[in-house]
This record gives sequence, C-alpha cells and structure tokens, in this order.
Amino acid sequence: MAKGKGKGLKGALARHVAQERMMKKQAAKVVPEKGKKTKPQRVQASQAPTCPWHQDDQVLLVGEGDFSFALSVVKQGFVVPTNLVATSYDSYEDVVAKYAGAEATVAELISSGVKVLHNIDATKLSQSLQIKKKPLDVNVVVFNFPHTGKGIKDQARNIRDHQILVSEYFKSARELLTAAPESSGYFVKNWRIMLSLFDGEPYDSWQSKRLARDLGLQVDRSVKFGWSLYPGYHHRRTNSMRDTTKPAEERSARTYVFVPREPKDDKNDQKD
Repeated sequence: MAKGKGKGLKGALARHVAQERMMKKQAAKVVPEKGKKTKPQRVQASQAPTCPWHQDDQVLLVGEGDFSFALSVVKQGFVVPTNLVATSYDSYEDVVAKYAGAEATVAELISSGVKVLHNIDATKLSQSLQIKKKPLDVNVVVFNFPHTGKGIKDQARNIRDHQILVSEYFKSARELLTAAPESSGYFVKNWRIMLSLFDGEPYDSWQSKRLARDLGLQVDRSVKFGWSLYPGYHHRRTNSMRDTTKPAEERSARTYVFVPREPKDDKNDQKD
C-alpha cells in the first residue's frame, strides 16, 4: 500500500514538472501584438562600485580640492592622462595653502600629462575656461560632492543654496558640452554630466534629479561610489584639511550619470 502510494506521488510530481515546463515554453513563444510596444525597463542602479566613465572618455573634473581624486583615477588607469582636465575653484596659491601635499600632487599630475587649471567656477564653465578663445574638447564633466562651503545653519536656506549650486552646474556643464567642437565626432553625440552625492539628508532634499529634469536632462544610470576604487583619494571639507564629521569612506554615496532627456522618456524617468 505504501509502495503504491509512493508511485502515485512520484507520478503526480512528474506530471506537475512536465506541465510547468510546457507553460514556460508557451510563454516564451508569446509575441507582442503588432503595433504594440513593450514597456521599457527602468534603468537599474548599479550596486557594484565601478568607475562611471570609460577609459577613452575625455573627462573634465570640476571642484577638485587637493587633487587627490584626479591623481587616483590616473594611477588606477581609469583615464588616459592626456584626456583629463582637472580643475579647482580655488587659485593655485589657495590650494597649496589649504591642503597639505597638494603642491606635489599637482606637480605629479602635470608631469603625467594631465591639464590642471585653477580659478574654474563649476557654475560658469564656459566663461572660466574661456572656450571662445580655445574650445575644450571633452565629453564628460564630473562634480564630486559639491558644497558651497558657506556653513549656513538654517536647514531650508542651506538646501536651497545647494539646489542653486547643482542647478547652475547642470546648466553650465550642458552649455559647455553642447558647444564642443564638431571635430570631436563621437564625443559631441555622447556627452554625459556626472554628479556624486552622499546618500541621505540633506542631500536627498536637494532633489538633484528633479533639477536635472527641469533642465532637459535625465538619469541614464547611477553607480555606487566605491571609495576603495580610488586609493589615495581624500575627501576634504571645502575650507580646510579637516575631514567631514564622519569619515567619508564610511559613508554611502552614489554617482549619477545624466544625459539629454528624450521627450518620449519623460514618463519613465526616475523619480526622486
């Protein structure tokens, strides 16, 4: 009796497995009706830390502090030195005075072939870089952890102040990239604007993705900012060598990659 019951269960299980396989095969053969478009998949955020640009991209870094990030990406082979332009808002004298070791870092970058510029305002790139006199051939602009450095205590005012900074950066970077010389070919058609931010507040309240949408941009993807990818990189306060309240490498952060927004993708753009 027990033996017969075992056969019955075994047979039922076999029939169930066979039926599931048949259903999967039929589902795989289903073809969308003619004229119907399949719903596009939303771009997923990458959980694995990775450099957000390609090695052969021509990259402009804005808002560098002690230039340790620029030196790290060069040493790690994430960019060809001659394809990198690293800039700071501060003058060279201020950079050297504020950040220990910056003088040697800048010298090493220059000797490796990197173009280093100072007094470059991320919100006024075309004017600061004087592209009318000499166009800058880049296709990627990167701003890591923007901060005004004003130390505004009022939370609402502080958030608004940084929204203006981010918005003006987007506007300035787009203007610069769309003014790139036609001779750059591939790069003119594939420009990207990148922004690295810490997770959580007050950064979430900056609503950077909404600000980007208002300026005709959309998130193409985002990647986890992997501190271990950039050995030697020191995230500093805007006005000194001091680290932030909590060591940067212990904080979660992401780099968002923005591209020109296509009208048909408006409804599928990521929400804040």
